[in-house]
Amino acid sequence: MVDEEQQARSRLADLQRQLRRARIRAAEQMRQREAEEKARRLRAEMDERQGLEITLRLRQVAPAREAEVVELSRVINAKMCMLQEPAARGSDPKRGGRWYRMFKELDADGNDQLSYEEFLHFIRRSSTGVLPGLALGPRLLADGAIDAMWRAMDGDARGLISAGAQQLGLHKRFVCF
Repeated sequence: MVDEEQQARSRLADLQRQLRRARIRAAEQMRQREAEEKARRLRAEMDERQGLEITLRLRQVAPAREAEVVELSRVINAKMCMLQEPAARGSDPKRGGRWYRMFKELDADGNDQLSYEEFLHFIRRSSTGVLPGLALGPRLLADGAIDAMWRAMDGDARGLISAGAQQLGLHKRFVCF
């Protein structure tokens, strides 16, 4: 009887150890799943912030031809000239000028890169006391034209254009007088 009791206690101790190990494994698996879920959410948030969905969509758009870029630039520049103070008109775009200042104002997150969303908001929204905007609706400037112009400016299809006004190409097409 003592032997049976000893065996039962030994078996109970083994089962308790197995149960502890199983609980530890289950807790580790749960932490791993939570970490993977958190990582997935963060990746999705980062992709959303970087506009991956928009970038992937825009990669399918053909870039605007030079003549189209010139015409779109004329429309955008004409509207910009209407918004500027007379002293800023005719400023030399190669020295930074209004395009660089406008770029810096549009760069909402301050990363010296302009995203499609920042550019589109600039084109579509009305100017406020703080943020510039051209208030060019779809009748004056179609969404497809904006997409094509963006693709022409975003040559490497990264979804961002850098702060250099020369990369925009818009500044040299038309100057306010």
